[in-house]
Amino acid sequence: MRDLVAAIRDFGAKPILATQHMGNYRIREGKVYGVPKPDGSVDIADYARLSAVNKRTLQVCEDVGAICIDVANGVRFEDGDNYDGLHTTPQGSEKVARYMYSRLKDAISLE
Repeated sequence: MRDLVAAIRDFGAKPILATQHMGNYRIREGKVYGVPKPDGSVDIADYARLSAVNKRTLQVCEDVGAICIDVANGVRFEDGDNYDGLHTTPQGSEKVARYMYSRLKDAISLE
């Protein structure tokens, strides 16, 4: 990420790093609901892995002074917001876009 931020700055642009969610789990009232497995257990491995990536993303973002957008903590997906584990539907994309806009509108200038 540090190399990517440096390359973005070399282009004369402002780096923006954002966390994200996946569509194969839900978080409700602080509890993670994952994918049921055939043995009756629940798989939250994707949530755990992505949470580690998101935490590191925010650490690096702060360290390098980039613009940080914590989408993972600011947007809650519901049923119908994802096509699959990776892709958002139009309504899911709108949630992400509105959240990102609210964080970026005062952070960057388009002039």
